Amino acid sequence: MNQESGQSTEIAVGKFKITMIPPEPRTESPDRISFWWGLTSSSLALARFVESELSVTGKEVLELGSGVGLPGLVASMRGARVTFTDYVPEALETVKSNAEINGVLNDTMRFVCLDWEFPVDIGRFDFIIGSEIVYEYFFHGHLTEIIRNALKGDGTLIIADRKRLVVDRFMGGLRRKGFLCNKKTSFINEDEFPAQTITIYVLRQA
Repeated sequence: MNQESGQSTEIAVGKFKITMIPPEPRTESPDRISFWWGLTSSSLALARFVESELSVTGKEVLELGSGVGLPGLVASMRGARVTFTDYVPEALETVKSNAEINGVLNDTMRFVCLDWEFPVDIGRFDFIIGSEIVYEYFFHGHLTEIIRNALKGDGTLIIADRKRLVVDRFMGGLRRKGFLCNKKTSFINEDEFPAQTITIYVLRQA
């Protein structure tokens, strides 16, 4: 479940109070699964991890499957240069609107429509972040290649998700590609968010 869409909500992320206005739910495409319009417990857990655990000031950060952009906005507020990406152009427009609402829309942000099946060159990044982006087995190979091409040699990949078989298989694939994985859990129990235990996977290339 996602936080109820279409209504303004204030979210506490460490020292930040962030106003988000997710749009109304959309009709699901028959061609591509996407729930970009919601605020999930995973995105909140990832945003709090970025705020409290990462040193991103002056760093290049890529958010994959940005949706409404909460973790990427927190990275920007902490001084990162953030590239927001999503398959759905409306998602990127929503991120821009949320950045503007919070007074942080600036030229350190990029917004790129990224189709994982037909990716474009988006550069190289110190950090790649994403929440609930590995739910579809079909895209695992495409996503792995994007990560390997976009992550700097000493960069860090952080993915937040519930512990599910599909996630375990994706992480196993990354390990076979030479990534080292550490993880921690975060229990989210907030008003308007489902109570869930979220795993933060932190991966670096060996």
